[in-house]
Amino acid sequence: MRAVDGDALTIAVEQSFGNCAKYIQGRKPTFIAREGDTSAGPDVSDALNDADRALLAQADTFFVASANTSADAGAARGADVSHRGGMPGFVRVDDARTLTTPDFSGNRFFNTLGNLQHDPRAGLLFVDFDNGDLLYVAARAEIVWDGPLVASFDGAQRVVRFHVREVRRMRAVLPFRWSAVERAPQFAAMAAGVGANAVASAGAVVVPSASASASASASASAPAPAPAPAPAPAPAPAPESTSASTTASISAPAWRPLRIAKIVDEARAIRSFHFEPVDGGTLPAYEAGQHLTLRVALPGSDSPAIRSYTLSDAPGGAHYRITVKREGRVSAWLHDHAQAGMTLDAQMPRGRFSFDLASPRPAVLVSAGIGITPMIAMLRRALADDQASRRLVFVHGARESDDRPFTEELARVAATDERLSLHWFDSHPHEGSTAHAGRIDIAQLKRILSFDDYDFYLCGPSAFMRDLYDGLRALNVPDERIRFEAFGPSSVVRSATRTSATPEVASVPVVFRRTGREAAWVPADGTLLEFAEGQRVDVPSECRSGSCGTCATRVLSGAVDYEQAPDAPVESGCALLCVARPAQGSEPLVLDR
Repeated sequence: MRAVDGDALTIAVEQSFGNCAKYIQGRKPTFIAREGDTSAGPDVSDALNDADRALLAQADTFFVASANTSADAGAARGADVSHRGGMPGFVRVDDARTLTTPDFSGNRFFNTLGNLQHDPRAGLLFVDFDNGDLLYVAARAEIVWDGPLVASFDGAQRVVRFHVREVRRMRAVLPFRWSAVERAPQFAAMAAGVGANAVASAGAVVVPSASASASASASASAPAPAPAPAPAPAPAPAPESTSASTTASISAPAWRPLRIAKIVDEARAIRSFHFEPVDGGTLPAYEAGQHLTLRVALPGSDSPAIRSYTLSDAPGGAHYRITVKREGRVSAWLHDHAQAGMTLDAQMPRGRFSFDLASPRPAVLVSAGIGITPMIAMLRRALADDQASRRLVFVHGARESDDRPFTEELARVAATDERLSLHWFDSHPHEGSTAHAGRIDIAQLKRILSFDDYDFYLCGPSAFMRDLYDGLRALNVPDERIRFEAFGPSSVVRSATRTSATPEVASVPVVFRRTGREAAWVPADGTLLEFAEGQRVDVPSECRSGSCGTCATRVLSGAVDYEQAPDAPVESGCALLCVARPAQGSEPLVLDR
């Protein structure tokens, strides 16, 4: 700065460099008179609170300060501030002391990254455009150059993790308020694409978002000839092929912080967690049977764990409810450490397992263990429908009554609604139990059900559902009237002939680059996820139905087909292995696993 003359500043430019306008969002400022004491000091903390996390989760702009402190840097020595922009959710709040942000292709001068590589101290600035707050975050930066973490952000060349050291919020310090955002062109197109896709597939108001058992991964399955309906259905997308050079998607799933409103003990080792939006907004609608995907930072883990849990209540309420059995690391963490008031990141509900409200037939909901969760949501939704004559048969198996959640809730409903009949089975009943003794099987169902035409919904361990499915098909129950949600690597094999997006080839060589494994895939191997598991290649997975995106893997060469387009967005050059198979006539398929 050369001189100050009244209200004028004279500045001499010693260095300048351009900032790519591609990621800059547009807003129009309006001057407002400041109110209250503008000399009030900042709110200071060593971690992000709920309000901070909510602001960051919705941020589409921030600024990062870095410095070159090298003594031999000459004229380049000093600090600078750079802009970063993206869609809401591009700043990922891993926990109260960790942020992760993508670095896109426009940042190839490495002005900021070069500084951070030399000196990891960073200062971040986030603006609350609605209230005039400034949020300052002092952090240490860690650059991640490649790997799964980079692949989890659409279009990222690398990512930066910021480890928070201090947070300062200056409240209403800016004398401006801003208009609604005018998205950068590529983000406007992205938002339109996401919005159209979400409305077509989920019938929900699109909110940058926010199961499946509590104890295991889940995959929803509806019959191939007649997929489970989604609200406001749209024509199915044409089958896609994905290769290393194919543009297959728009963005990575957005995360939204949700607050735990309350925790309820439902049965032995089973708890329900009720979530509400941190920002006071509305929750996206969902279909009974869909699941909520959570991101949880576990102690000692390099990256957050992602798990899906069925929403266990009917849609339409002010909260989301998941019901979790204490099994597995994430579920155990929820039981042992989650408390009311804590926030967790979630995606918008997804999944194809849903209840056919249009069917005139009686519905039989059969579950075992924690498989009860989608069934109670479907039951609640069905009873809210105006088909007064449609009967509902609810069948559940547990080890004993202490292991069964929602017993009292269901008993109250059955006592007041003659459409519902309840049937409990205990494999190890205690003395005085009113439940049927033994496990649920076809013979037991034949004793319960009169000769009639039913729709069947199944949820529970794979062997349980496989036996019931095979038994129902042996009784000539049409395949399209049996829907199920399966846990874990195994799934039910339908007896109906499945149709492929393209004719399958006899054999395709598949190379897993990182693990050095190579084998020939044949149609009998199933999906690429099942094939990878058979080759002992570790692939993270959750939904096994193309809903959550956890199994996303880079395709280094070759191509894949999907029998049905995935619900989850797929990054360009990647594939969701849980629903993908090698494409017809494909060259050897090389995967980054």
